[in-house]
Amino acid sequence: MFSRTLWGWIRPAVHSVLALDLRSLATFRIALGLILLFDLGVRVTDLGVFYTDRGVVPRTALSTTGFATIHVLNGSAWYQGSLFFVAALAALALAAGWHTRAATVASWALLLSLHGRNPHILSSADGLLRALLFWGMFLPLGARWSLDATRHVWSFHGIKPKQVASLATCALLMQVCLLYGCTVILKSGPTWRHEGSAVWYALQLDSFATSLGQELLNYPKLLTVLTYATLVVEAAGPILLLSPWFVGPIRIVLVCAFLFFHFGLASCMNLGLFSYVAAAAWLAFLPSCFWDALRCPERLRAVVGQWCEKATQSLPPTNAESPLGMIAQGTLAFCMIYVALWNVRTIYPNLSSTIFPRQGNSLGRTFGMGQDWGMFAPNPSKHDGWYVMLGQLENGTEIDLMKKAAPHWETPDLYSAELPNHRWAKFLINLSEDSMQDYRPHLARYLQQEWERHAERPRVKAVYIYYLLHRATPALEDRTVEKTLLHSSHFYDRDPTIIAQSGK
Repeated sequence: MFSRTLWGWIRPAVHSVLALDLRSLATFRIALGLILLFDLGVRVTDLGVFYTDRGVVPRTALSTTGFATIHVLNGSAWYQGSLFFVAALAALALAAGWHTRAATVASWALLLSLHGRNPHILSSADGLLRALLFWGMFLPLGARWSLDATRHVWSFHGIKPKQVASLATCALLMQVCLLYGCTVILKSGPTWRHEGSAVWYALQLDSFATSLGQELLNYPKLLTVLTYATLVVEAAGPILLLSPWFVGPIRIVLVCAFLFFHFGLASCMNLGLFSYVAAAAWLAFLPSCFWDALRCPERLRAVVGQWCEKATQSLPPTNAESPLGMIAQGTLAFCMIYVALWNVRTIYPNLSSTIFPRQGNSLGRTFGMGQDWGMFAPNPSKHDGWYVMLGQLENGTEIDLMKKAAPHWETPDLYSAELPNHRWAKFLINLSEDSMQDYRPHLARYLQQEWERHAERPRVKAVYIYYLLHRATPALEDRTVEKTLLHSSHFYDRDPTIIAQSGK
């Protein structure tokens, strides 16, 4: 009797935490589809350099990454472009809610494969996007505001619900809690916990800081407040998200707070897609009371309904997204445990090594379930730098082959703005590591060939890749810079001969 009474009290609380509004899931779906389309649009501008054999990461130089990928089957531009086109169609179908579950599966699989083609340009945003799409495969993302929804009623026993509470909603909730819970625990260094200088050091990183971020460096006391505020926000998020009391008001405040938090980060730092992917995740937690308060006028709803009905009259009928079967439920439960253990191990590697040994990593790497949310942890890096891709031409002049301008050795005013996009920023950050030295000759060759695509230009005799490292100091005017030659290639008879790998 006592157990029944206890469960009768706990069950509504658990349901209130796990229940997600179907309209929020629809908003989440649309946001994911648009982010995928935007990401593909950015990537396709660098199709040749990052994804083909003539680029900086040819398949012969690519070490095994573990990702399940079909992008490595062919290194030509037409093959990679075809896969990009298919991925764009899947993302468009996801955003429109057409055969939603199949579109979600296809989008996840193609994104996983794309990440495996060139892991050296990936960031935390890519890992989070993969995870959200993976859990989205088990969610009824097409139950509202979709082409699927205009051709069937997503219902259970004839009742059209507003919300869904399931193992899949639990998985999405777990993912968001792990994201913020792990990152705040991993930020254990003195710049976060004692000095309050972490945000100041983060904004000194040339590859990330925007003009607003650089301006904020002049207000160190404000940045100290923002450092501690970041820890508080990231710690409070998972706690309040799991609260069974005042769920509606709390989640409205939470979603608004985290949208403000992430877009604030995006205005100060060039973090690629991370702020937008994280914002999309929070949209899934908008409560029903939010949407009920924003009900469209009946006239507008009638017009939209008539348009959708006409637009889908020629389309074949689809089946409703039925509840998951036992195999899917079991797979989902296993993946939840696997991902949770992986995240726990990033925080306490010795504690969980016996429960989750390294031998179990292959599954996570193959299906992109491995996660690490140690962003700017345990401390932000106190050194960063920029590049001069020096080309010596046959007429004796020197030019920066990246900028197509005279070489500039002084500290750039805003280095992040000089980079083509955040994929280039990530690649160049990694390029300074010793593990990336095999890719430097390919970058030199690519820069030489890109320059000589114009027949009227003088040919390139040699390419020197210089890395100018700066170390952050409390005084902005005392920045020290170290000039390092990472690689040089001389071109004789049009064949590159590497004459030096590194040096100063």
